[in-house]
Amino acid sequence: AEQLKALFAEKKLKAVYHSPLSRCVQTAEILSDGKTDCIAVYDLQEISMGSWEMLPMEKIKSEQPGLYQQRGEQIDIFCPPDGESFIQCQARNINAFQDITASLHCGETAVIVAHAGVNRCLISWLTGQPLKNLLTILQPYACVTKLIWENSHWQIADIETGLL
Repeated sequence: AEQLKALFAEKKLKAVYHSPLSRCVQTAEILSDGKTDCIAVYDLQEISMGSWEMLPMEKIKSEQPGLYQQRGEQIDIFCPPDGESFIQCQARNINAFQDITASLHCGETAVIVAHAGVNRCLISWLTGQPLKNLLTILQPYACVTKLIWENSHWQIADIETGLL
């Protein structure tokens, strides 16, 4: 987070939008350094794993092998018990992204602090990649994906992965 703060220190940020989950809140607060508004956005939360939340995948694999296999085969549409699918997660992530970007004026910069699953859902949508391939999208911890508005749509300008 301190490296991210240094990376964005020279930028005039409109706001730092973030998931309301604690890691993102803490990262956003450090990154903003008290100089920029931090705005929690519910729809930037990570995918809900329902009753699988906080369970090791090995436990799920051994206790629910059929569901585990189905998730592997249909990761985009599979919904864990009482959870959500990546398609559902992506839909709410897109809504949040569109709301955030609609609030920006020409030349303004904003930061979104979210989770790997959320970032992959958005990158999949932005690049037109099939959501079933989301785990192939590079999103290591603390990476920065730079987007620019060009030719009437968002484009990925860079993915900075060397922060850790």
